[in-house]
Amino acid sequence: MAVRIVVAALRAGELVTGDTTTLDDLSVLSWHEGDEVLVVTFTEVLRGSTRGMSRRQYWSRERGQWKIFSEGVIE
Repeated sequence: MAVRIVVAALRAGELVTGDTTTLDDLSVLSWHEGDEVLVVTFTEVLRGSTRGMSRRQYWSRERGQWKIFSEGVIE
């Protein structure tokens, strides 16, 4: 369920700008220690580029809605 929510959000344009970006190596880890939290890691590749930028996001569920509370680039 969590993976479907994340993929739907990414496709809806929260991170992806249409045909100019693709996502590779998507992983979603979930745990329920107190709050529901997802750790989402993916590689964002711009069209025409051979290399992508790896990103990691932390999502939490607030009042039934998933929200990103932290995001960064992985070196």
